[in-house]
Amino acid sequence: MGTKSLWTENEMILCLSYYATLSEKERSNPAIDSRAFPNTASDYYWSSSPDTSYPNFAWDVDFNVGYVDGSYRSDGHAVRLVRASP
Repeated sequence: MGTKSLWTENEMILCLSYYATLSEKERSNPAIDSRAFPNTASDYYWSSSPDTSYPNFAWDVDFNVGYVDGSYRSDGHAVRLVRASP
């Protein structure tokens, strides 16, 4: 049985350094410009960046308060997809 991707080949999950530029710590609930990014939940979003210190962890961003943290890869966080340049 194969697996089906939830996104197309020209979409990707954001890396941690890009998420850090979107997070606005002076805002909360959500900690992001909701005019530019409507419907962003005040929740954790996975980045595509692994936590190299802990193999079972990956980096995420908490858009409730704007913090970056590492979590177990088995945790159920949201993802934000962006279109890659052709």
